[in-house]
Amino acid sequence: MANHLVREGVAPDVVLCSAARRTRETLDLLEGALGGAPVQFEREIYVFEHRPLLARLRRLEDTFNTALVVGHNPALEELTLSLAGPESDPTALAEVRNKYPTGALADLTFDGPWSALAPGLARLTGFTRPRDFVPPEPAAPGVR
Repeated sequence: MANHLVREGVAPDVVLCSAARRTRETLDLLEGALGGAPVQFEREIYVFEHRPLLARLRRLEDTFNTALVVGHNPALEELTLSLAGPESDPTALAEVRNKYPTGALADLTFDGPWSALAPGLARLTGFTRPRDFVPPEPAAPGVR
């Protein structure tokens, strides 16, 4: 996923990370790809329901154009589905609804101040899962 962030030019202005050990370990794997963005470890992100995440995002400073949230499911899945509006990529939306695995990245865009972020107002523009980077198994000899 770190390589994907670099390749796609994803450069968050701030990272909100749950204070949990697992999310810190995930963040360690991404650290070199974050371009030096400040990281805020917050107990408030250690939730399993999306409303507190949305409330936290609404309090972001408008000087931040992009934010990366490293948190927990089902809160991240619920947040993504809640924010995704009618202009969202239908394939990405179907993939989120099917399964939001550990380590997945949902790309959402929103025009407006963070304080105005609300359900249905963002666009889900992509959804990347760790398995998207696993090369296919080679065929057994003699099998086509």
